[in-house]
Amino acid sequence: MTDGSTWLYCVGGGASSLMLAAALSKYPVLPGPLRIAERKANLGQAQSFGFWVDRPHSLDHLIKARWSRWQFSRQNTESTVHIGERQSYALIEGADFFDWAALCIESHPQMSLHLNVEITAPPKATHVVDSRPPSLSEFKTYQTFAGIEIEETHPPDPSMVDLMTCMHCDADSLLFLYRLPKPNGCTLIEWTAFGGRPFDMEKLVRMTQESAPSGRIVREERGIIPMGVHQLSSWGTPIGARGQMTRAASGYGFKAMWDWAERAAKQLIEHNEMPSHPIYPAWVGWMDQCLIQIIQSAPHALAGIFSTLAQRLSGDQFADFMMKPTARNALQIMQAAPKRPFVYSAVGCARWI
Repeated sequence: MTDGSTWLYCVGGGASSLMLAAALSKYPVLPGPLRIAERKANLGQAQSFGFWVDRPHSLDHLIKARWSRWQFSRQNTESTVHIGERQSYALIEGADFFDWAALCIESHPQMSLHLNVEITAPPKATHVVDSRPPSLSEFKTYQTFAGIEIEETHPPDPSMVDLMTCMHCDADSLLFLYRLPKPNGCTLIEWTAFGGRPFDMEKLVRMTQESAPSGRIVREERGIIPMGVHQLSSWGTPIGARGQMTRAASGYGFKAMWDWAERAAKQLIEHNEMPSHPIYPAWVGWMDQCLIQIIQSAPHALAGIFSTLAQRLSGDQFADFMMKPTARNALQIMQAAPKRPFVYSAVGCARWI
């Protein structure tokens, strides 16, 4: 599995590696073999991917549902509702994505997926991509989540997503409730924490259980997502969270990774070159770094910041910022955001907020 005849070697079988393989599977003939090595015995299944979309794209067939309304609220306050005119919030089930990606790989004669394989040294190949997940110590800040999917007898309004509701500060973290009503009558209920360290998972699980209505539990999901990572050594090209393809300000990365995978596949086939990094411009990184400093030093300010942004931005403007902002959208965010926290953060004094 490490011979020099391999054209592309993917270290890790996470979403980013599978997306690259799936994008390349559209080409009947590759310059050489593509191999994926994953240390786990199976691909991830018990998770879901939420993101905004504003135009048709090649993963539409996997989208389980879309919503054009989402809401925000601080604890014990009225909600702010966003209506997306151009953007809609979309859901892809993890099981659907991983099954589809595995089928793409299995159907291509030059591709192979190897599970339960631990790679201990850089593999030999023309191109190597490294999607090994960063360790917790390599995170800058942490998004901890615990969710359960419930089959409810009386499901809530299926047209509205509770994106960030019941926002409040608990010690050194922002906590909020995420509620996603699915068309099949099930509801995903999830408490999330943004903080400078991982939140107590057992406490988060209890909060989720207490917020859930009665009904049959379909599945559970929990984890910790990096909101920014420190510079890491990598084997070849870092991708996924290791390659900072998830937005540090939000943790969103699914659609950005797929857009990158399609561009990368085209460039690899046409020029035998891997696209350059990063996928976000430097000014996006600067804006995200300001928010990271607030998460680390002044988490008590976060509920007010997100509430203010929700009140002052349209649904499309907020979604654009969460996914991949333009320069125009960045200016809208700067005008809408509370000035004091970001000014202090920009000059390295977030602890004074």
